[in-house]
Amino acid sequence: MKDAKNVVAALATVVALVCARQARADVLVSTRGEPLVETAHVVDVEVADGIATMVVERTFENKGSSPDQVELEIVLPDGAVATGMRIKGQNEWYGGELMEAQMASVVYESLTGYGPWEMKDPAILFWSDLGTLGLWMFPVNPGTRSTVEYTLVVPVQYRDGKNAFSYPALVEQSELALPGLAVVGPKKAKVWVDGKKIGKGQRVSLGTRPWGEGTADSYEDDDQCEMDEWEEEWSPGPAFCPGDGMATVEVQAPPIDTVSARYGAFALAGGAWLVRLEIDAAKVLRLAPVKADVVFVVDGSRSFGESGIAAAVELARAYAALLPDARYEMVIFRHGAARVLGDLVEADAFDEAMKGPAGPALEPGNGSHLDEGLRLAASILAKRKGPKRIVAITDSIMRSSYSNELSDLALEAAGEGLVVHVLELVPGDGGYDATLERMDDHDLAPVPLGHGGIAALVTDGGRKDGYLEAARELVRPLRIDGFVLGNLEMDLDAPPALPGGRALRYTFIADTEPQFVKIEGLVWAERFDLIVPVDQDYSYEVVPALLFSSEIFWEVDEKAQMSAAAAAGAVSPMTSYLCVEPGVRPSIEGIDYGSGEGTLGVGSMGSIGYGYGAAGISMQAGSQPDYAAVLSGQAGAAIAHCTGSQPQDAGGSVEIEIETTWREIVDVGVRADDPALGACVEAALWGIDLDPVFEGKQRFDLAM
Repeated sequence: MKDAKNVVAALATVVALVCARQARADVLVSTRGEPLVETAHVVDVEVADGIATMVVERTFENKGSSPDQVELEIVLPDGAVATGMRIKGQNEWYGGELMEAQMASVVYESLTGYGPWEMKDPAILFWSDLGTLGLWMFPVNPGTRSTVEYTLVVPVQYRDGKNAFSYPALVEQSELALPGLAVVGPKKAKVWVDGKKIGKGQRVSLGTRPWGEGTADSYEDDDQCEMDEWEEEWSPGPAFCPGDGMATVEVQAPPIDTVSARYGAFALAGGAWLVRLEIDAAKVLRLAPVKADVVFVVDGSRSFGESGIAAAVELARAYAALLPDARYEMVIFRHGAARVLGDLVEADAFDEAMKGPAGPALEPGNGSHLDEGLRLAASILAKRKGPKRIVAITDSIMRSSYSNELSDLALEAAGEGLVVHVLELVPGDGGYDATLERMDDHDLAPVPLGHGGIAALVTDGGRKDGYLEAARELVRPLRIDGFVLGNLEMDLDAPPALPGGRALRYTFIADTEPQFVKIEGLVWAERFDLIVPVDQDYSYEVVPALLFSSEIFWEVDEKAQMSAAAAAGAVSPMTSYLCVEPGVRPSIEGIDYGSGEGTLGVGSMGSIGYGYGAAGISMQAGSQPDYAAVLSGQAGAAIAHCTGSQPQDAGGSVEIEIETTWREIVDVGVRADDPALGACVEAALWGIDLDPVFEGKQRFDLAM
């Protein structure tokens, strides 16, 4: 008898043949050269609890004149592990036994060698390489058929509400049958094969032959493996990227409330733990509001300027295009606030009204009183029923007397059902699509976070079309932010955000067993946390098999591999399945192995930083203009109609405090003996168009 490793070693020729091909396909070899053909390749798949269980039945017929042996190289679906096998006798099935690999090969060789007894069918299913198995079965007698069945488990890949897996579909040899596949998923779940919807349990032919009329290319499309930016950074690969020659099967996933997770841990021999963590995010984390009332609160300050106001209008139009059943109004704020349209209008009417040239209502002026804009918006929404939304758009350059408490008080009138977003907008020239970056550390963030929304920095854009993707993130939450995985003994590299419809998969070796995993995150301002305990059934029935679905098995020794394979009943480098029909012994037509026969942050977000100077003193060093003198002159001219004269000596009847940011007056304080005089002076000061020499952020005390 040959060395016990012959069954595996002699198959290297077949492996090399497969690896040399561009697309991987099964290879059938008959040991004695008889015309063996496969007459049926039937696959029944059940998808449940994140696992696709495939029962594969294959039948071979000998059209020759003498008994021969099936030598089949099997290409596995991506990530698959074999966990069972049986053969069919004349009237019944005979289950296989998982054995140590070398022992299985010794027994198989002995049972299929020469001897005096009648021929019966033994079969062996063994590890060939990662992703491939070897199947030998002897004898297949002339004019008869022999049937073998093996079971595969495949962890599905989740994306956008579907669970996906692959199955080999390229059939290069005419002797092999095209696979016919039927899928049963959860109740009422839809099923697609290569993008085509099929009925539940409907059997479809997957295969294609390279000599067919242009059909083979459908299984060699590299485009399906393109990754987006999130996948490139945080996923070990595309959400689902079947290899060449693979068909794609998708099954509608069960509904998910924010996040679904499964966690298992298996104790390997030697004290280490094999850990598996699967996390799926709901495709739709939260539904968009239905028939909402939306008020855009837009910064009309000089610092925001015409370009900022115009960009805010385009962003508002993009939002309205994405939520067409809502009604819209715009409020513009300077040192006070005013309505732009005068009423809540339908999306089409809003878009039409806002796409023309900016009128006087949208001209920039002095003041950045966000709280006044929010107060007016809240009053508009106060008596409305149903969902209410406020989207505030500003340059975040606020007066020093501003506090978020003022905005919170201003919003109280809106009542229940209100969500507020606050955006710092840095407009672009329209050459690039806008990007939106959530900024929980922004000075204004407490306002939206206290009202169900987010603070964000929006950059670039400039046109309606360029703001569509950024606006989409304001209509409904698209990701789980602040994503944290806690209580794992190993430090997992978790992304800061998990987009809706995406998944994370972790398989690793740990020194200890964490009893649970804690998942935390934010859906807009709504905080959630999920405790995921160890799933005992998953830990013992599935997790050990997954050791052999990727190269992670190389990280543990043979003893640990054997413990996992034995627990899962899995074919591995250490184990094989041997099926033996009762009564099998070496036969008169056995194989002569000896002869060689059968060789096998306000402003912190971003745009601009600033500091404060002493009253009446410029922030700038060197020969800068005397800003106090310039402002005193402008203020005196502005209030002349109130006082009837030019500025008086210090200690006069009117004391003025003015705060500026660049060419904008952002705050005015007036103390006067005569209230009417004080009101006139304040109104006049707000109308000043500051001299272009002004820079930085400054405060001035004037006596007029």
